[in-house]
Amino acid sequence: MRTTGGSVWGGMATLVEEASIGVEIGADEYMLGDPWRIWATDDRIYVADAQIPIVRAYDYQGRFLHEVGREGQKDPGSTGFLRSSASQRAAR
Repeated sequence: MRTTGGSVWGGMATLVEEASIGVEIGADEYMLGDPWRIWATDDRIYVADAQIPIVRAYDYQGRFLHEVGREGQKDPGSTGFLRSSASQRAAR
């Protein structure tokens, strides 16, 4: 989302959808369980899902591109931090 007018300090703003990711029913790579981090680059949107846990990459048309990392605890490239971070967040 981006605003097309106004500001956080006052005035009117309109949100414009630029991308949409996720479905209620469909292929696994489009099902989101507990997305707790989302970030974007110039050509990709990354979603960290603590329920799986995995990081998935999508393009701005919402098409799944690939998964980043693998499930694990402490080895480089693993996504074990997603589960532990989500647990800490739920405990608050």
